[in-house]
Amino acid sequence: RSGPLLAQGRGQLVGSFLTNTTSDALLMIDSDQYATPDVIYSHADVFRRTREQHPEVGIVAGLTYIAKTPQDADILYPNIWQPGQHALQMSQMTTYPKDTLIEVAAMGCSNMMVAREVLQQFADQNVNPFHHKSIVDYQLLVDGIATLDDRVKRAEVAQRTVEEADQFGEDLSFCYRVRQNGWKITCHTGIVYEHSKSILLNETMYDAAVERHTTKEPV
Repeated sequence: RSGPLLAQGRGQLVGSFLTNTTSDALLMIDSDQYATPDVIYSHADVFRRTREQHPEVGIVAGLTYIAKTPQDADILYPNIWQPGQHALQMSQMTTYPKDTLIEVAAMGCSNMMVAREVLQQFADQNVNPFHHKSIVDYQLLVDGIATLDDRVKRAEVAQRTVEEADQFGEDLSFCYRVRQNGWKITCHTGIVYEHSKSILLNETMYDAAVERHTTKEPV
């Protein structure tokens, strides 16, 4: 579960990678992700070819799936996000083109290959990029409350907005900061990692859920 300790642990992993290796990229795979060696080899090959053709791409991730409850395949969705109107807005993608490389705003850190330059940039900035990022757009908040005449009302709105705001988890916070540093983030939808909960969440279950929701019930 996302939290300060997970953000700290991912940061320590990156620090160890930068200090103890000279590798061109770091492949992060969470312990609840399942993939065959062929999937991992394909992931590395796609990363290499993508970087050769598009050096502005800093991350190539695979696809995985999430469900609010592992038993409920009707709410299974891919863990990829598309950009909104500004950098702090992202929305969950519910469909995607099969077996292709797509640019995304973010995805979970559970199976992503990251170029060394991306991580070194954060080290040079002395930043742990996984620390949770508040989704409050403070400039938008300031502009909004400036239109209110009542000083007490302005204070109440500001306090409530900040208190009720969610934060990005460590994965979306990381992707937000990567994009802010000028890198592109991609996901190859043909590289699928199964997500191990009480059952494996996989593409077959996702396709079945989509079929159920797009097939009209007989009247």
